[in-house]
Amino acid sequence: MATKKETPETTTETTEEVEAGALRKKDIIRNIAEKTEQPLKVVREVLDSYHGFLHDTLMNAQPVSIPDVGHFKITDRPERDGFNPLTKEKIKIPARKGIRFKLCKSIKVALKEAGA
Repeated sequence: MATKKETPETTTETTEEVEAGALRKKDIIRNIAEKTEQPLKVVREVLDSYHGFLHDTLMNAQPVSIPDVGHFKITDRPERDGFNPLTKEKIKIPARKGIRFKLCKSIKVALKEAGA
């Protein structure tokens, strides 16, 4: 389980492994602050508010559409059969809710053209 640690740049950074080269919250905050010439504290507060809004909206099962980025929505995943990989014992995986993200068309086209 990941543990939270306090740092000067972020207050919710986790010690989970991050994919090499992946942008972290502090990188996003720093980049936005430089481009908008706003203080780090202000950008951090806006980003935290945005995260809170997304969280609250999705927890109320409302879809969220971010223009030129994509769409988030809550999905129902039905109960299914599975197995324990160590013991090969059959188990029932309970139904649960998940989050689905769908990229906007312009990003899909750009990725396709870039050969990704």
